[in-house]
Amino acid sequence: MKEKVIVFGGSGMLSTSLVPLLEEKYEVHVFDRNACDVSDAEKVDSIISETQPKWVFNCAAYTKVDDCETNVEHAFNVNREGPRNIAEAVSRVKGAKMVHISTDFVFDGSKKEPYTETDEVSPQSVYGKSKEEGEQAVWSVLPQRSLIVRTAWVFGVGGGNFVETMLSLAEKHPELKVVDDQVGRPTYTKDLAQALLHLIDVNAMGWVHFANEGVCSWNGFTRGIFEIAGIDIPVNKVTSAEFVRPAKRPSYSVLDTTRYTKLTGQTIRPWQEAIKDYLEERTKIKV
Repeated sequence: MKEKVIVFGGSGMLSTSLVPLLEEKYEVHVFDRNACDVSDAEKVDSIISETQPKWVFNCAAYTKVDDCETNVEHAFNVNREGPRNIAEAVSRVKGAKMVHISTDFVFDGSKKEPYTETDEVSPQSVYGKSKEEGEQAVWSVLPQRSLIVRTAWVFGVGGGNFVETMLSLAEKHPELKVVDDQVGRPTYTKDLAQALLHLIDVNAMGWVHFANEGVCSWNGFTRGIFEIAGIDIPVNKVTSAEFVRPAKRPSYSVLDTTRYTKLTGQTIRPWQEAIKDYLEERTKIKV
């Protein structure tokens, strides 16, 4: 009999890549926002207590960074109370463990070298703060039985993402302006999903960072996407000050993935290779 796994946030980008991989090994129970709002503690507890899973993946999150600045209560309900509800329900199932997905936005961006799992957090936005408090809620309830994976700049099928936005803008404009003073590491959901399986295979606990290899600005990321996609339009550099958004973004949020590699023995491929695969994947889906 296969061990049981629950995935919350089942209609998102990460779940789209994660669920098929989990189904190769586990009996997977998937719940999207309509089937279970993670901020509903009673519903979450009912699902987990009835299923008696080995692992629970929390892929549910309110990720509209700018909207979080005005929808503060909703941001904290989903990003802090949701993870807490899941962790508390998991704590009541003998041997069950939790995987929680977090973000580079827990850092303030003032560091000039990659952020490790033990670096001090200092979120600068409502989104970042809600996610940081979500991390703490999970660990306070489930110490030694939870894996908190921070990732960044996520793209993949199953949802809106930066790659799709840029490809769409390229069809409508002769040239683009993209910020060049925010630096990070892009992440393909297929690679992140595979990484999560590698981590649970070695029973990793605590905080782990994962992103594809390679550092770039949003401008550099756009140029790379266009080069691989065969799109030839100017991508002009602008500063964050010229492109004001409601939520403050970290200027440098490169994640150090050394711990992931040490734990799993896996190397991480460059984001450029991942983009090639993603462009092929989205074409197959659209055909």
